[in-house]
Amino acid sequence: MNNGHALKSLDEHAERLMESIRMALVIADEATRSDIESLGQPDRQASQKGWYFIDPHEYGRDSYDAMALVRAAKYLTLRDRLETDPTDPQRVRVKV
Repeated sequence: MNNGHALKSLDEHAERLMESIRMALVIADEATRSDIESLGQPDRQASQKGWYFIDPHEYGRDSYDAMALVRAAKYLTLRDRLETDPTDPQRVRVKV
């Protein structure tokens, strides 16, 4: 195998790896948004749609739903995709 072929193979592998990472991020973004929207309680009093209450204590300390909400909020915060109400940290909105 010559160096040119090896470099091309490495480039193709790197491209596939980067595409896999991009796809994994999209899937994780969509899944965590879905967790917030399906497990959180919609704020029906809000003037704008899309706000949810995500207090994990509402579900019991060790429940799957509570853990899913905590994990989703942490992930979306790390991705800078979660807006938190400055007056109530349990009230959030997923950024588009």
